[in-house]
Amino acid sequence: MLFKGSTSEARLNRNWTGSDTKQSPSSQDTNGGTSVPIWNTSFAVFTTISTTTLPMISASSNNINMTVDDPNVSGVFTYEFYLLVYGTSLVGILLLQIMKSIGGIKVTITAASNLHNEVLDKVVKAPMKFFDTNPAGRVLNRFSKDMDEADVFLPQLIHALFQIMNQSVLSILLTVYYVPWILVAAVPVVALFWVMKSIMAVSTRQLKRLENVSRSPLLSHVTTSAQGLSAIVTYKQEQRFYENCMSFGDVVSVATFLFECSMRWIGLRLDLLAAMLTISTAATLVLAKSAIPPAVAGLTLGLCSRIVSVMQFLVRVANETEARFTSIERINEYKETLESEKDEQPPAHEKWPDQGAIIFSRVVMKYKEDAEPVLKNIDLDIHPGEKVGIIGRTGAGKSSLATVLLRLVELSGGHIHIDGVDISLISLQSLRSNLSTIPQDPVLFAGTVRYNVDPFSQYQDEEIWSALEKVQMKQKITQCEKGLQMLVDENGENFSVGERQLLCLARAVLRKNKILVLDEATANIDMGTDAIIQSTIKECFGQCTVITIAHRLNTVLHSDKIVIMDSGKVMECGSPDELLSNPNSFFNAMISSQTFKTPSS
Repeated sequence: MLFKGSTSEARLNRNWTGSDTKQSPSSQDTNGGTSVPIWNTSFAVFTTISTTTLPMISASSNNINMTVDDPNVSGVFTYEFYLLVYGTSLVGILLLQIMKSIGGIKVTITAASNLHNEVLDKVVKAPMKFFDTNPAGRVLNRFSKDMDEADVFLPQLIHALFQIMNQSVLSILLTVYYVPWILVAAVPVVALFWVMKSIMAVSTRQLKRLENVSRSPLLSHVTTSAQGLSAIVTYKQEQRFYENCMSFGDVVSVATFLFECSMRWIGLRLDLLAAMLTISTAATLVLAKSAIPPAVAGLTLGLCSRIVSVMQFLVRVANETEARFTSIERINEYKETLESEKDEQPPAHEKWPDQGAIIFSRVVMKYKEDAEPVLKNIDLDIHPGEKVGIIGRTGAGKSSLATVLLRLVELSGGHIHIDGVDISLISLQSLRSNLSTIPQDPVLFAGTVRYNVDPFSQYQDEEIWSALEKVQMKQKITQCEKGLQMLVDENGENFSVGERQLLCLARAVLRKNKILVLDEATANIDMGTDAIIQSTIKECFGQCTVITIAHRLNTVLHSDKIVIMDSGKVMECGSPDELLSNPNSFFNAMISSQTFKTPSS
């Protein structure tokens, strides 16, 4: 199969035998975020038409009127007059060209920026199931190559298309004005040009779609390889990943090569049609030489040659423009069909939650409608300020509890109450801003330390320094002359994994929320950093409800309550002493065997 792994993306290619009317360039949404002010578009079109029309009319008028014995040539006007007219024309055309460029650039930047921002907003607000079912490469493809088409290639092609269309129409009108009977040869050939363009548009459009689709697996492979580079080198899998990368690259090359070949194929046929038109015109002029003045004959042949060249270019550019508009079609699919997370509920009251009590009532959760439940009738009561440790093997559903608590996936059944408030009845903004969570993979953004600890600039520098001191990161930051303005590389690459996790903890300390969720927060860090995190939690979250999802037994041994999960169900729940006192408990078996070392589920 040519594009293995891209079948779901092929849904975009709904019409394989013709153009998709809904997504065509002429029918793009003019009232949405991608629209531009009408005066900007009108100005750009006017200057484009002016810069192509005026020179052609002037040149054609001179060619037909100014023969050798014309009095205008023999000295009626002075040499200085001609220089003045010529210079004024050049200045006028130059000014029009400048205005055309400014108008075109402004329209392009406005349309492309609005399109990018609107699609980005849709993706950022998409539910988690979108990211679970779409590889990163597929999303990156939309924002890289497809957006590059909208930013760079399409504006150039559309600008060229306007110019060539104007030149084509004007050349035909001028030719018909001076030699009306040229229509006998021109109309059939122009019709053939249009038929050829219509036939080839179907193939080139689909080949361009294939090229766009084929790039996603390559980007996904490169992204995952970069993320797991250390593991690839450790297990000596470089050759296998290299071969896979080359295989994906070959698929992209095949699709690109076929698209370029289709463009060359139509170019050759257009050349043949152009030659037919030129020969027909020349033969007609020779046969009617007695009735056609030499000046008119020369102008006619010249205009015919111009028509030939611009018609070839017009069909090529129109065909390529339509093909590249498949990128806009793909971007527009996200804009029109991607559903945002439902956030229509009102916010919770200002001081919510003030205690931190959490009740899971017969909670059922599925990642897909037709899939088996990941959580099955979970009943769990967490008291205010209680420290709860959740353990279980891989796939037991531990991390899924944190997922439903933050409403990253909506419940299929049951309810979750926090301080008596059903979380499904309050806004996502209100819910998530009042819960602190530290995931297994710490997230830092390119920027400064201050921005990463306090992204919304809600706290004073003294409060931030205090939070950094509590997580023992103050010394590290003060070693840099910039202090809180110390730059953080993308993904926090200038910090170790443990330091990134401590900065995330400082973020939670600063917010002082009543509920803290640690989802395998200590899975990838050393024992020393783990100890710092545990001591900070005891010091700063002593009166808060703390839910710890862990893979190390020593991380949860000091919890008030231990919850053991398996296959999406709560198997045991109780204090560590209570569970240890039962020789038949799962927890007792884990302590005895010391084999509980599974990663995050």
